[in-house]
Amino acid sequence: MFDYKHYVPILKWKSAELLALKNLRRRKDVTPLIQLLMPNNKKLNEIEDLDERLVQAINIFEKEIAEIGNKLLDIWGKNKLFIDCGLLLSTKLQIKTIDQLMAFVIPKKTIIIPVINLSASGDVKKKICEMSKKYNTGICIRIVCSDFLDMHKLTDDLEQFVFLHNLVYSEVDILIDIQDIFNNESKFFNYAELSQKIPKLLVWRTFIFSSGAFPMDLSKYKPGEDAFEPRLDWNSWEKLIKKGEMKRLPSFSDYTIQHPVYREFTKFLSPSVSIKYTLNNNWHILRGSKGKFEQYLAHANLLANSDEFFKRDYSFGDEYIAEKSEYLREYLDKIKKNKKAGGTGNATTWITASLNHHLECTADQIANLS
Repeated sequence: MFDYKHYVPILKWKSAELLALKNLRRRKDVTPLIQLLMPNNKKLNEIEDLDERLVQAINIFEKEIAEIGNKLLDIWGKNKLFIDCGLLLSTKLQIKTIDQLMAFVIPKKTIIIPVINLSASGDVKKKICEMSKKYNTGICIRIVCSDFLDMHKLTDDLEQFVFLHNLVYSEVDILIDIQDIFNNESKFFNYAELSQKIPKLLVWRTFIFSSGAFPMDLSKYKPGEDAFEPRLDWNSWEKLIKKGEMKRLPSFSDYTIQHPVYREFTKFLSPSVSIKYTLNNNWHILRGSKGKFEQYLAHANLLANSDEFFKRDYSFGDEYIAEKSEYLREYLDKIKKNKKAGGTGNATTWITASLNHHLECTADQIANLS
């Protein structure tokens, strides 16, 4: 389907992430993996009983399943994408979602490739394989760190899975997902080496290696100061590719500017007014204080007037940053005249802008890899 010079960003089913993807300009070399999530909003968080909150979340999600396909079409058109239902909190809900979503493929001429973990229930595995064969999409097997504890078992599990469901190796994608490698480059290379022991490595349709290096939160950075965090996921993959010593080079996959471990059903927290800006080898983190939204404009102005800024027309996100930077003077003038001043943006719009820039930057780096 594609070789190592391809980008597979892992994104959550959240408005900011989906909008960032929708406004991505370089699409040819990108196949996103979207993880569907249980609903989590302020109303649900007001329900103290966890079981009741789960029931209500399932009810909300079931009503929205029919619209997921149309939303995907609006966001990504008829381009290929991976869909993972593994974070949905019941086998029944996963099967119902897969069933309805895959039925969307033929009439809308989309290419939705379902993702499955080896630890998934037998019913989910069966449904995904049935639907993938019915609609000729193939499937993606997501292999995680715990699967590597016993390489003999992993080999047997993969071979039995293919045999049991009558699959063809050349129609199956392999995604190695080691998640968090924050400050742990050795973890990346250890699992990269282990991945070369996957059976029939050269035969699978695609071979993807995913990790995430963005910190869980920004608490270690002081408000009012900007900092730089190494893009260890990208830097490690680039080293791997340039060495060229692997039997099969993997495509690059990351968790963008988000921490790879999803904390589901948590209470809403007020985020700091911060911008995460992706550079070639680092993230530039401009952290502010909670609730002081005017700091977004100050951050944008500082960034847009620095040598590291990628230019206004580089991406949708960069255009947003430039616009907010230019608005700073007008905003301060309104405040000075004691007038109502808005237009600073909020956590959602700034995640969209920062993430869109990250997607554009990473896709561009891969396409231009020497």
